[in-house]
Amino acid sequence: MNDDEKRIVIAKKCGWRVDSDLGTPFCIPPKGNLRFQLTALPDYLNDLNAILEAEKTLDPHATNEAFWYYLYHVTKGDLEGRIWLNCDYNISKWMLRRMVRATARQHADAFILAYL
Repeated sequence: MNDDEKRIVIAKKCGWRVDSDLGTPFCIPPKGNLRFQLTALPDYLNDLNAILEAEKTLDPHATNEAFWYYLYHVTKGDLEGRIWLNCDYNISKWMLRRMVRATARQHADAFILAYL
């Protein structure tokens, strides 16, 4: 999946309406009006504030645990597939520090894995 496709997946999950006929990923924001609100997609892969706003749309009961599972493995660098295991982790201080300092791209990858 390329960067634009990732941004579109995240935007659609957040309620944006994407118009793919324009060639570039322009879209209508949630609660927006086509005539006045046509705008560029947020830069979820490079802007930590944008992806943190997107994370607020995750269902806290269904996908929040999955998001943290994938963020753990994305920041650890050992994600070898989309296997969801319902288990508790004994996270070291070192690993917790890596998760807290995760980049916008790492958050976006975990978001997509948890959502799909």
